[in-house]
Amino acid sequence: MIFIGKRMVMRKLALRLLYISQLWRILRWLRRETISIRTYHGVTEFDVPNWTQLRAYEFEQQMRYVKQKYNPVSLPTALDMISGRMPLVPYSVVVTFDDGFKNNATTAYPILKAYGIPSIVFLTTSFVDKDQRCGGLIWTDYIYCLLQNTTQDTLDLSDVGLTRYDLRGTVKRYEAKGVICAQLKKLDYERKNQIIAVIAERLAARVSAEQEKVFGSLDWKDIVGIDGEQLMSFGAHTVNHEILSQLPDERAEWELTESQRVIQQWLGRPVPYFAYPNGQPEDFTDRV
Repeated sequence: MIFIGKRMVMRKLALRLLYISQLWRILRWLRRETISIRTYHGVTEFDVPNWTQLRAYEFEQQMRYVKQKYNPVSLPTALDMISGRMPLVPYSVVVTFDDGFKNNATTAYPILKAYGIPSIVFLTTSFVDKDQRCGGLIWTDYIYCLLQNTTQDTLDLSDVGLTRYDLRGTVKRYEAKGVICAQLKKLDYERKNQIIAVIAERLAARVSAEQEKVFGSLDWKDIVGIDGEQLMSFGAHTVNHEILSQLPDERAEWELTESQRVIQQWLGRPVPYFAYPNGQPEDFTDRV
C-alpha cells in the first residue's frame, strides 16, 4: 500500500474534479504554447511506499497519453523553441528524470523506447559511483531504508537539534522519514551529514538487497550505452545531491562543476545541462 499525506490526497481530489468537469480541456488549450516538463525519479515494478518511485504500469499509461495527446521533444529541441531558433510546436512536453536510478534503464527506458519518447536523466555522480557514506544511495532514500529496516520503536534525535520520532508501524516510519529529511534539508551540508551518521548508528539497520534493487543507481556502462542510442541523454545534478543554497560558494561551485566534469569524461562530449537538487525556489539562490 502506498501511504500519502493529506496534501497529496487533496491534490488528487482536485485533479479528479478537474478531470470530471472537463475543465482540463480548456486549460490544456490555453497552455498549448507552453512547454511542459514531466519530472520523474524512479520507475519500478515493485510496490514501494515512497513518492519518488512510480509504478511501471502508471508510467506506461502516462507515456502512452503523452504520445497520443502531446508532442514529446528532447530538452535541446525545447530550448531551441524557447530561444526562437525553431518554431514552437504546440503541446510540447519534455520528460526528465532526477538522480540516476538503475530502473531508469531497466524499466523506464524500454517504455520510452516503445513510444519513441526522448528524455534526459540528471545524474548525481557520487550516487552513480556508489559512494558508501550513505550505503550507495541518495541520502534521503538511505534514511528511508534505515527507518523501514530498524528494530527500534523510537528514534530520539533531540540531542542533535531535531526531535523524537515514533517508529511503531510502517506509516509512522514513512512519516518520520518525511519530517527528518525536510528538517535536514534546511541545515548546512556538514551538519546534515553529521546527523545522518548519528541516525545510522542509532537505528542500527542496513539497506536490504530488495531495497538496493529499487533505489540503486545506474552504472557508468549503462549510461554510456544508452547515451549512444541518442533517445535518452544525460545532464548533471551535483556530486552529492546537496541543497546548493545551504553550501559555501566554493563548495557549491565544486558540486556544480565536478558533476559536469565527471559525466563529460565518461561520455566524451560536452554536457551543458544541469538540474538543481530538490527543485524548490529556496534551494537555488541568485549567487549559486
